This record gives sequence, C-alpha cells and structure tokens, in this order.
Amino acid sequence: ASPWRNGIIERSNRTDNEECFEQIRFACSDDRRYQHRLWEMQYNFQRPHQGLGNRTPFQVYKEHYQLHAGARNL
Repeated sequence: ASPWRNGIIERSNRTDNEECFEQIRFACSDDRRYQHRLWEMQYNFQRPHQGLGNRTPFQVYKEHYQLHAGARNL
C-alpha cells in the first residue's frame, strides 16, 4: 500500500510471468494454481538467488529465524 513497496511487488510479478506463466501451458485454472505452487516451492527452497549471496530464500530465513524455521519440518 506504499509506493516504495510497489517496485518489490512488480518485480515479483515479472519474475512469476517470465519464469512460470510464460513457460507452461495450463489446462485449467486449477492446473495453473498447482503449477505455480510447484514453481514457488522450487523458487524458494531450491533456486539460489544472486541477491542473497547465491543462497535460497529459505536458507536466509533459517539463518534469521532459526526457531520458526525448525518448526516447519522442511
């Protein structure tokens, strides 16, 4: 709801479009949701991010929130 956050959301939308929605053909809206969820899991748990020192978002999360990350059982 603030202008400085819009850039983050727009960048996230662009990444979703480029790496997921433009790459996969979906049979229906349920298939689209399912495929997007699979892509999100790969993006957050397996794909290294250059801006995070080639770590995954979950690795960074575990470093900063050890108590919460341990409870996730992932």
